[in-house]
Amino acid sequence: MTAPLRHVPANYSSMVPIPAPTTRLDTCTVFQISHDDSMLSPIDQFITNTLPLNLMWAKRGPTERFERFEGVLLVLGYVSAVESYMRALIRRVLVVDEIAKEKCHSLTVSYAAAQVHGSDMLPEALLEEHAFSGAKGITSGLIKFLGVDVAPDKALVDLIDQYGDVCEIRHCCVHRFGKLGTKNAVELGLESHRALIEKPVELGRSSIEVIASVLATLVKSINNHVMAAVLNRSVWPSRNGSSSPWTWIERKDWSLYRSYYAIFASTKEASPSATCAVMYRLFKNEFKQRSQKKNVK
Repeated sequence: MTAPLRHVPANYSSMVPIPAPTTRLDTCTVFQISHDDSMLSPIDQFITNTLPLNLMWAKRGPTERFERFEGVLLVLGYVSAVESYMRALIRRVLVVDEIAKEKCHSLTVSYAAAQVHGSDMLPEALLEEHAFSGAKGITSGLIKFLGVDVAPDKALVDLIDQYGDVCEIRHCCVHRFGKLGTKNAVELGLESHRALIEKPVELGRSSIEVIASVLATLVKSINNHVMAAVLNRSVWPSRNGSSSPWTWIERKDWSLYRSYYAIFASTKEASPSATCAVMYRLFKNEFKQRSQKKNVK
């Protein structure tokens, strides 16, 4: 077998050949300008984004290993879907919810964002400097932009912590080509991960299935938790001089309630959300009597 021809160096630092420059990438051509997901709720955007990822591994055997790059791409995809969901959720709530709007009155956006974003998309500019690729990013983001605390829901807090673990794996994939760094090992538990430092991630179907399940449960739990929080506080606003916007007369409440419903309802889930009318009546039955008693006092 003929040995490959060695590179002929031009100088002492010319260790590898450098190809001639290629055409510069036109970044305007890599985005789909016709895309419009404004008719999908954030939860349905998440389901739509993760469905192709699920199909990549669903037919694999339970012990079948992936090529390393496959597992890496799946982790990146699932975490990205959660991040996208969080941004869509916060943006949509800020458009509808007056209390959340007041929460963000003191926050600033860039001049460029103010120029290019319409009213429905301007809240997106608030999120430009906030990362959701970690547990703290989710908890702090919900408090900062929406005034919603997850601490009372212990099950949700545990899911967010598990998301943080997945994000440490994702960090390894993005910044270390899949190898576990010391900082990541500290976050995951140094004693249990000490021997794995600088070892590459290797994911099989069982691991990916757990990741997909945890993140889907996380997003659905956040969806329900935030809806409960914003509707609950809307009944008894804490702002000075504010009164509840709810009359408990369906035709009068319909427009506002439907705006909230559209943020959180799913038509893509295997068991789609109940209709807007059904959910409004459940809301009304839960709060009407209590709010009227409080107003009497």
